[in-house]
Amino acid sequence: MQYFWDILITDYGCPFIKRELIQLNPAGIPFLSRWRAVVASRSEYDTSMIERHLQRFESARWWVRSDKKQPSIEAKIEFHAHNS
Repeated sequence: MQYFWDILITDYGCPFIKRELIQLNPAGIPFLSRWRAVVASRSEYDTSMIERHLQRFESARWWVRSDKKQPSIEAKIEFHAHNS
């Protein structure tokens, strides 16, 4: 579904785009930088809200660990308490 993110929005009116796609673009999809214009072309949704959401997750990247070990439930609770 990531490969056709723009078609889903423009042709089918499906307001769905994965955060992972915008932030990491794991498949190397071209022209992804135009996501704001694509969303704006089909809706009146405030793309700055999406950007703030992305920034919030970007600031939480300490959760992404090279050893793939998941943080404890205590660490998750503490993180959400300080970032809500």
